[in-house]
Amino acid sequence: MERLITVILMAACFWFVSCESGSVDDMLDGRESITLQVDGNSMYPTIKSGEHVTIDLTSDFNSASVGDVIVFKTNRTIGQPYELIVHRIISVGDGVIRTKGDNNQSLDYYAVTRNNFIGIVKNKIDFSGKIITL
Repeated sequence: MERLITVILMAACFWFVSCESGSVDDMLDGRESITLQVDGNSMYPTIKSGEHVTIDLTSDFNSASVGDVIVFKTNRTIGQPYELIVHRIISVGDGVIRTKGDNNQSLDYYAVTRNNFIGIVKNKIDFSGKIITL
């Protein structure tokens, strides 16, 4: 059965993706990349609401560096589906990545580890259909 992917804006301007059926892990399993439409302004002007991003799911946690835009999962409410967050790396060290949305004033309050890292955003597809490498 085809999984329905819904991209919505969280109150704090974070982007996330939830699966209507199955888990995020099931949705990503066996793929090398995935392209998702995003909605929100936390990464404005780099990524505008309604644009698409392509995520390299083969990216290694250790290859991520400051300035990369990454996707990571968080489950902030027990019993709720995972959320996928798209934000830029601000710092890397001691097995932890710190992130922030380009349009947000402060760092994210949670850290990214190997366990919740999904991949690196390689490009976006703008409204004209142009592919832009990030």
